[in-house]
Amino acid sequence: MAKKMQTMDGNQAAAYASYAFTEVAGIYPITPSSPMAEYTDEWASRGIKNIFGVPVKLVEMQSEGGAAGTVHGSLQAGALTTTYTASQGLLLKIPNMYKIAGELLPGVIHVSARSLSAQALSIFGDHQDIYAARQTGFAMFATNSVQEVMDLAGVAHLAALKSRVPFLHFFDGFRTSHEIQKVEVMDYEDLKKLVDWKALEEFRKRALNPEHPVTRGTAQNDDIYFQTREVQNKFYDAVPDIVADYMKEISKITGREYKPFNYYGAPDAERIIIAMGSVCEAAQEVIDYLIEKGEKVGLISVHLFRPFSAKYFFDVLPKTVKRISVLDRTKEPGSLGEPLLLDIKALFYNKENEPLIVVGLLRGSIVFMADLIREIRLPLEIDFIEASSYGEGTQTSREVKILKDLRSTISGKNVLVVEDIIDSGFTLKKILQLLGSRNPKKVSLCTLLDKPERREVEIDVQYIGFEIPNEFVVGYGLDFNEIYRNLEYVGIAEPSVFWIDLKLIFLLGFNFEIYDRQL
Repeated sequence: MAKKMQTMDGNQAAAYASYAFTEVAGIYPITPSSPMAEYTDEWASRGIKNIFGVPVKLVEMQSEGGAAGTVHGSLQAGALTTTYTASQGLLLKIPNMYKIAGELLPGVIHVSARSLSAQALSIFGDHQDIYAARQTGFAMFATNSVQEVMDLAGVAHLAALKSRVPFLHFFDGFRTSHEIQKVEVMDYEDLKKLVDWKALEEFRKRALNPEHPVTRGTAQNDDIYFQTREVQNKFYDAVPDIVADYMKEISKITGREYKPFNYYGAPDAERIIIAMGSVCEAAQEVIDYLIEKGEKVGLISVHLFRPFSAKYFFDVLPKTVKRISVLDRTKEPGSLGEPLLLDIKALFYNKENEPLIVVGLLRGSIVFMADLIREIRLPLEIDFIEASSYGEGTQTSREVKILKDLRSTISGKNVLVVEDIIDSGFTLKKILQLLGSRNPKKVSLCTLLDKPERREVEIDVQYIGFEIPNEFVVGYGLDFNEIYRNLEYVGIAEPSVFWIDLKLIFLLGFNFEIYDRQL
């Protein structure tokens, strides 16, 4: 069959694909999603039929909450139901979304993702709205271009019906929703062939019917409530494979390869970015340019964001990757990272190249640590802890004080503690005891300098730069009363050249015995 090409924007493409599978649409307009509902209304009024041979029944409500309630009620009555929204409109649907997901109803919400009102109103695209709904139990499915919206929006409907898990399909507001492109149009007959008719029949049978009464919406005590929540796991576990199968079928029809995660770039890429949404196509152009210049770079574009599948992610991740940058189009105040970043980090735990938390001991280790982390070829994050056992002199005290604690949690994670120098070991013993009490997977210790002659506490040090004699040293981050850290080498500070006052230090002279000028 000859390809049918048509010029349209992302909203129209989503409306076209969703119309095929929709029996009832509960709508309430909000920018920039309104055209999806408007197209649906127009086509229904003209009597255009879906794949079931009937026009869509459209119900316009007086609020976003009303539209969400319509979707919920219609699904309970056994009708395949869709809505369209964005931004605050999606947030107002969240209470009903919990119910729809909890009752395993195969509804679909199409979202032209948009900023939320915070310090100001913005109508332009970011992912704040969809991230705010990621805890509802809806599967979340991203498309990156107008053509992808056309090709893949139907997958949300097909997978929702087969898995019983409702889907939220999203694309970037005003970037994809209003971008006009000439795209290949999916044929409704091709989409019809992909419907799981047995799953549809079973959905109809589960509909509320006075002839076959059932009890729903009860109250449960906590023990039963969480048991029934856990029972749903099997439905979510099945979603990635269902989505992958449907994407494979769509690939056969279109000739364009689709997977839950798509890779683009050099097969031996060492540096990649991970993103979802309209940024992906722009990134592909940059990748082409850099590859021509000999760069080993690539992109993983995320389609199935929830449930997040490690299996399908590692299927496309090049084994050669050393650096990963995650592009989140959102701001989550107070978080250790934005949602997609945290998901990617979590994927690498318990892997051969699992992420590392590098903990620097303030303040002497910062220069050494800065050079060290640039040589580590693993995903990592950094944090700092500050302790003191010196006071104002050159001799350690017996009292260790924690002045600054970690910001991040280390439970179940690999930790590398980076120290500038180890002498008596009292400070490190205190810190390692503190970190060990927080249930890390493993704690390793790296020090630039080690004074074994000074050791009074036994400490297992995995990585040692240099062993030195029992001398007071400064430079390359090490200090005497907060001075000399910026020296580019490490040297012995000879006491004979210092005149020390409790409040003032006057440097009369300074002689160095240099250990290594190449640090």
